[in-house]
Amino acid sequence: MYAEVLESRIFKPENYNKDELEKILSNIPKNKENLWEKSNIIVTFSESFFDVELLKDNIKFDKEVTSNFNKLKNEGIFVNMISPSYGGVSANVEFEFLTGYSLNFFGRGYTPFMALYKNKKYANRPSLIKELNNNGYSTKVVFGRDYFNSENVYKYLGIDTYEEKDISSEYSGYYTSDRYLMDETIKALDNKKDDEKLFYMNCTIESHMPFKIDKYDEYDIKVESSNLSNTMTDVLLSYSQSCYNADEQLGRMYEYIKNYDEPTILIFYGDHLPYLPDTKTKEDIINHLSYFNTEDELLNNYRKYNTQALVLANFDLKNTTNWDYLSPDLLLTSILNNLDIELSDYYRWLYTTKDIVPCSNYLVTTDVNGSLYYTKELEGKMKEIQDLKERMQYNVLIDE
Repeated sequence: MYAEVLESRIFKPENYNKDELEKILSNIPKNKENLWEKSNIIVTFSESFFDVELLKDNIKFDKEVTSNFNKLKNEGIFVNMISPSYGGVSANVEFEFLTGYSLNFFGRGYTPFMALYKNKKYANRPSLIKELNNNGYSTKVVFGRDYFNSENVYKYLGIDTYEEKDISSEYSGYYTSDRYLMDETIKALDNKKDDEKLFYMNCTIESHMPFKIDKYDEYDIKVESSNLSNTMTDVLLSYSQSCYNADEQLGRMYEYIKNYDEPTILIFYGDHLPYLPDTKTKEDIINHLSYFNTEDELLNNYRKYNTQALVLANFDLKNTTNWDYLSPDLLLTSILNNLDIELSDYYRWLYTTKDIVPCSNYLVTTDVNGSLYYTKELEGKMKEIQDLKERMQYNVLIDE
């Protein structure tokens, strides 16, 4: 309990000067060029999605598990991300993605959905959802299952409509299927008013642990070879079938959007890597996978938190630079900065930081070229921007 209290404390950053920060924000240019047309935004927040083809040194399947994802890398914008979470706490990824704030500047065990938003004074703080609302968007989030009782938090963030769809008749495995949640997404686009723009986030749950071989009655994929134990192999097969099903719905959704008669963007990404305990020994299988256990400790840390995103659209996503590496706080931020909408000074300023520190969590950071750094050892311009980002976040989110 004492440790929880310590982790929940928020400290004013060193060299904090509110007037200085407000001056920086007031000087951010307002003119933008070569913008994308104002578009519907559809988000699939895909539980624990990961390209299992990367595990081929240990396990191989009879067909490509994430074929749509890998094919569509060449049709849209492919983004390597660094998640703030490993194995769980999806709410922290939601927080970064929907607010543009970073978990880097809180205590290690901090969960804003459970700690920060206990205090109603934070209900009036900026968020990317509120930026969309200010531009006339209708905003909705749908959960297959919400483990964090997030409805009130989403109201604070500005969401118009929140729904949880834990429907046993629509289960695939242990949870509501990705197919059903994608059906609901398509219905939302079909039924929206012609004069409204829609932001719709579909938070899937089918790929949530546990991953037991009896999760599915039938499997579309088979293991061709594995150098892991039988129980580890079964866990990875169960998990990979979940990814296969998610990938199938990605392909389906993109085909639908391509033929939709309004400009529409599809964002698809995994929130964090899965926790994969061996059903027999309870060991974390990641410790037995070559991909995560190289001789380079920094690379291992990166890979443990590296998830991937696709940004697709039914129009040309042109004029993007330095998008190869973005953490969740900068993904939606970058998309909104390229739409023909009005944004507040803070979010226009935040977008400029991606050219120096695009992708980071408390452990590891990348630059725009994908070079890796320990976050606590950043130097020069990267350190400067990271410190400024912390002060700016305190100013916008915490300070009265």
